[in-house]
Amino acid sequence: MFTKTILFALLAACGVNSDITPDAPEDIEAPEDDLVEQLFCCESVDPKTASGEGCKILPKEHILLCQTILACGDVWTLDNGKATCGK
Repeated sequence: MFTKTILFALLAACGVNSDITPDAPEDIEAPEDDLVEQLFCCESVDPKTASGEGCKILPKEHILLCQTILACGDVWTLDNGKATCGK
């Protein structure tokens, strides 16, 4: 009789559907950046004039591949490898 009780309890437990789900986090949107930034990988950078020599445009995904970085806002120029940040 004890075996039947245990078997019945196991069968009953297997047939129970659980509606308990962990709380899913709400969709959180990243804040929009108002600042548009352009990165340059340069051979040399002058922080006083916000300019660099031997520069190439650097995608943010490749920032770890460059040792000398010039970061400009949304106004900049690149002329034959010379990058200058605008104001």
